[in-house]
Amino acid sequence: MVCTSILVLSPQLLECLDTSFADCTNDSKSDCSREEQPDFSYDTHEYEIKDSDKRFDFDKLSERDYEIFNSKAPEYWEADGQNTSLRQVLMIHRHGDRTPINFAPNDPLSEDPFWKFHGPGQLTNRGKARLYMLGQIIRMRYNKFLEGSVNKNLRKSRASGALRCIDSAQVFLSSFLGLHNVPDSPDAGDIYWDRSENQLSRLWQPANVITLPAKIDGMLNEGSYCKALYSEYELIDNSEESKRINQEYQNEIKLFKEILDFDIDHYYKWFWGSSFLEVELSYMKDKVDPRLAEAYSRIEKAGNRALVLYQSTLKAKKLRAGLLIDDMIKNMINMRKVITERSPLGPFDKKFVHYSAHDMNLIVLLGIFDNIENYPYRPDYASNIILELHQKARGWFVKFFYMPRVPMKPYELHIKKCEEGHPKHRCPLDVFISLMQEYAINGWQEWMKECENSLDLVDPYDQNL
Repeated sequence: MVCTSILVLSPQLLECLDTSFADCTNDSKSDCSREEQPDFSYDTHEYEIKDSDKRFDFDKLSERDYEIFNSKAPEYWEADGQNTSLRQVLMIHRHGDRTPINFAPNDPLSEDPFWKFHGPGQLTNRGKARLYMLGQIIRMRYNKFLEGSVNKNLRKSRASGALRCIDSAQVFLSSFLGLHNVPDSPDAGDIYWDRSENQLSRLWQPANVITLPAKIDGMLNEGSYCKALYSEYELIDNSEESKRINQEYQNEIKLFKEILDFDIDHYYKWFWGSSFLEVELSYMKDKVDPRLAEAYSRIEKAGNRALVLYQSTLKAKKLRAGLLIDDMIKNMINMRKVITERSPLGPFDKKFVHYSAHDMNLIVLLGIFDNIENYPYRPDYASNIILELHQKARGWFVKFFYMPRVPMKPYELHIKKCEEGHPKHRCPLDVFISLMQEYAINGWQEWMKECENSLDLVDPYDQNL
C-alpha cells in the first residue's frame, strides 16, 4: 500500500464555488474585488493506491471537482438569451494542467519519473480531465444555442503552436462534440463513421484544429518571437513597480538562489519561478524543499504582480493580443453581415469560435477589457474568457464572461468605457470595435512588421514546445 497526496480545493474556494460565489456577476463594485476571489492555495489529503502498477495515480482531478460539477443540474450552466438574442460565441481557454516547462539549474525534482513520462511542458492526465470537464460545461451552457448539434462544422478551432494547447483543444472538442454528452442530438444517426461494433465511432469524431509553429504564432503563442517586445520588456523591467517587487521580496530572491541556483534577474523570472514551483507543489508537495513551500504564498504574490506588469503598456498589449483581437472582431462582423443580409454561412463563418492558448493570453485580454484589477493573478488551468455576440431590436452588442477556474460558473465582465451612456449598460458591437482599434493588428504580415521581425528568420518547420 502506498500513500501520496493529491491537490484538492481549499475550504475558502469550496465556499466560494457555491451559488453565492457563482452568482457574483452584476454588482460592478462589490462582485469581483480581490478579497472576494477564491484562495487558490494547496490543500492535500492522503489516499491509498491499491494497484501498485499505477505509478502516477495522483495525476487526476480531485473528487471535490467532480462533486461540484455533478451537483449542478444542466440548467445551472445555461447561458441567457440562447433562443432569443445570442448569435455567436467566441471562447479562449488556457490549456490544462501541465508539467513544468523549465526547471531551475539545481532542482532535485527535475529528474522525477513523472515529468519524464509526460515530457516538459506537456498536458498531464489531470489536465486532460479538466479540459474534458470544460467541454461538458460549455456544451451545457450553449446546447440550446447550437440546437443540440454535435456537427463538427458548426465551430472552428485554433490552438497555439505549443503542443499542450493543441492537445487541450482536442480533448475539449472530444467532450464538446461528444454524442454521449448530447444523446438526443439531431445528428445522432449521421455522425457514425464505422460499423456499429466500433463504439468509438458513436462517441467521437475527428475535428480539425488550426495552428502555426510556436515561434511565428503571433495570435496565440505566448513565446512567439517578436523583436520589438524585448525593448518593451526592458522598459517594464526598469519600471518603478518592478524595482519595488525586487526590493520587497529580497528574501525570496535569496531562497531561489540558495536552494535552486535560480536567478531572479528579470521581472519575467518571477512568474517563471512561481510557475514551476506551483506545478511541483500541486503534484509532489512532500518532495519540495520546505523553505520554498513555506515561502510559496509570497512567491506567488510577486509572480502575480509581475503578471500585471506583463500587460502594463499599450505596445505590449498590442503585440501580444493584436492579432487575436482582430480575428475576434472579424468573426463578429462576418456573423452580423450574414444575419442582416440573410446570406448563407460561408465556410469559415461559425456560430462557435474556439481558441486554445495560454494564461498570458487571458492576462492581456483582462487588461485590454479593463478587468485586470479584479483578477490580478495567474489564470488557472482551463480558465477561459467568453465573448457572446447578441442581437436585439436596438442593435448588436457584446457580453463578456470569465471563468477563473474549472468547474465554476463564469462571471460577467463589464467594460465601463464600452457601456458608458447605454441605457441598459450594454457594450454595443460598433463601440467595442472602435475601442479595440488601438490594439488590433490586421494580419500576420503587419504583426511581423510591428514586431520588427525579419522574414529571413522564419522557419515554418521549426519544432517548439
